Amino acid sequence: MNFGETIKKIRTDKNMTQIQLSEGILARNHLSQVENNNYFPSYDRVFMLLDRLNITFEEFLFIQNDLQPHDKQRFRSEVSNYANINDLKQLEHLSKEADKLYENTANIIYYHYGLLCKAVLEYVLIIYLVRLWFSMSRQSKNIC
Repeated sequence: MNFGETIKKIRTDKNMTQIQLSEGILARNHLSQVENNNYFPSYDRVFMLLDRLNITFEEFLFIQNDLQPHDKQRFRSEVSNYANINDLKQLEHLSKEADKLYENTANIIYYHYGLLCKAVLEYVLIIYLVRLWFSMSRQSKNIC
């Protein structure tokens, strides 16, 4: 779904008229052109329309992508899920995937995702070592 179709779908799902959505933001005929993909408003107007529709930009992208997360959203979700369950193997895999994506696309977000994976891996390792140290120190006290 493209930008205009998505705006129209959200507007009609919320039972709004073009006049209700466009009032004070842009002319109704411009909104009609937007919905027919003949005009793209300035970014400030896009965010004003989204605000009037009471949705975030991420929600808009989710709807535009046929209710599927974008690659970056999927990636971020996987990092979060694997970090929550301490799946170090998958985090390491995601770190390598992020590094490759960054090399191929030069998109800084993948560089940051790679760093995030590495940071979580280090954090989990430190927690493990601290717990191991405490466990060993308790055992050595019990032996003495």
